[in-house]
Amino acid sequence: MEALAAAVGQSSRREGIVAVGRELHCDGSSMGVDTAAVLACGALPPDYAARLVAVFARAIGRPLLDQWPSAPADHPACDGEALARIGAPVVGDREGRWEGRITVELSCRPSTSSPTHPLRVITKEFLFQWDGRAWTFYQVGTRRIAGTI
Repeated sequence: MEALAAAVGQSSRREGIVAVGRELHCDGSSMGVDTAAVLACGALPPDYAARLVAVFARAIGRPLLDQWPSAPADHPACDGEALARIGAPVVGDREGRWEGRITVELSCRPSTSSPTHPLRVITKEFLFQWDGRAWTFYQVGTRRIAGTI
């Protein structure tokens, strides 16, 4: 997990992350969390989940938030830095190769936010493959979501 978090951290530094959510992002109603991530969240013991988040935050050199902001005004402005929260790592077999995925949700408040679109969210999926000795990063996907979280 340490190597996965470090690889994600290297790719995430470009996004200007200011702090990381202390809990895994497991809310199935969010567009950034799919069914596999919800199931993975449910399968992880809380203390292990907390360690995963701590490893990720340490890898990107950012502090953990005491609490995820409930109001858009408490998120940083998009022209500066974003807050990040990670979903549970998901691992599965695809065409005979083990693949893993870590999802990172970045959120910030547009400078001209309105009540109908108070937050901007970018969801990044970092994909890895197991080569028999180590996890190797091979792809990143990005989705932008504008709207209420």
